[in-house]
Amino acid sequence: MQWTEINRKYVYGALLLFTFASFKFYSYIGFNTQILSAVFYVIQVLMLGYCAKDVFRATGDRLYAMMRYILLITWFSVIPAWAFWDQSIVLGIVATTNLSVITLFFFLWKHDFSQKELEKYVMLLGIIYVILWLYSLKNLPMMTFGVTNADDTTLFNEERGMLRINFVGRTSLVLAYFLALNKSFNTKKISYIALTGFLFVMIVFQLTRQIIFSVAIVTAIYTFLKNKKLAAYVVAAFVAMYLFSFSLSFSRDSVIGSMIELTKTQTKYRYDKGDNRSSEYQYFFTSFSKNFFTDVLGNGVSYSSSPYGTVEQRINDNGYYRTDVGYASMFVTTGWVGLILYLLLFYLCLRRRVAPDLEYALLFVGYMVIADVMASWHTTADGQAALATCVYILARFGKTKNEPEEQLLEEENVDEQT
Repeated sequence: MQWTEINRKYVYGALLLFTFASFKFYSYIGFNTQILSAVFYVIQVLMLGYCAKDVFRATGDRLYAMMRYILLITWFSVIPAWAFWDQSIVLGIVATTNLSVITLFFFLWKHDFSQKELEKYVMLLGIIYVILWLYSLKNLPMMTFGVTNADDTTLFNEERGMLRINFVGRTSLVLAYFLALNKSFNTKKISYIALTGFLFVMIVFQLTRQIIFSVAIVTAIYTFLKNKKLAAYVVAAFVAMYLFSFSLSFSRDSVIGSMIELTKTQTKYRYDKGDNRSSEYQYFFTSFSKNFFTDVLGNGVSYSSSPYGTVEQRINDNGYYRTDVGYASMFVTTGWVGLILYLLLFYLCLRRRVAPDLEYALLFVGYMVIADVMASWHTTADGQAALATCVYILARFGKTKNEPEEQLLEEENVDEQT
């Protein structure tokens, strides 16, 4: 085996180590949480140091520039958190480190990861999550992975028809699903079609309606673009099910029935109390920031034990959570500048043309555009890792509208040969 091949394995191993450390090794119950947090912070600092020069590299690619500016404005937000919210610089750095997983983008660029390497990476993370989820299901009622509230309401929640198991990695599952869906249309292989169906069922079992809804919307649009006849059948089936559902009653003990009932209950509660996401958006966009400076450049990330963290906890107690509203979270943390940068990133990503076998990156960005309306998925470790991976794919292998199609096809053929 040549040294270059061995060296490449080290690079790939470093990628996996960074990812698992960023996920805090899925918060396995057998690991000490303080050690997991320490490893997380150390690995983030090492990655930032390793990629520091690459952050400022001139590439001429607009997506690369967007990722650079987002990382810089995020770290700059430590300053307003100190100046206006009395949060120490040290605590601000610790809190902001949680948003530095997107540095993965610069690591991928630095080592010029290939399409095949990224496909293996994406599918590996998705399969690992499925295996760990099934293992966790097997061990219920004992918690195996993830962190719960003090009263275990996150894990032991049967309002949705079954025990809800949530830990970092759900977004990895979504990205793996889009990869399988993409391959199903391109290869027409039964194995990929079966894998797509299986991964979608696993997404449903996450019992998170915003994820299910966002995935379903993107899947429907992609199916329509790929196969209008198939899309027509799917839409007709959904319409028939919707009309037929008026005469059907699902058992409240079933997954579907419980989620429908929970949706009705929560919708009525939010309507009666005025406690819905629209009011959260209104509050965070109009009442949270201190002044014009924080409106423009953000308030930063709060640390729980700081004065800023105390204020945010009081706001949470009143029913307003920035984690509920992704675009408001962008605004609160990094101001109008950060929000515009994220919107530009999404816009520029969706305008990229890619080879057919890379369309899963576009699908995931489309998913993030929808899902971030209902929660700040862009701030989770798995969300940042998945987004960084897809932006890298679109930046490295995609083309702008003005670049010739022939160049895109030539590069696709070269990659297949290598």
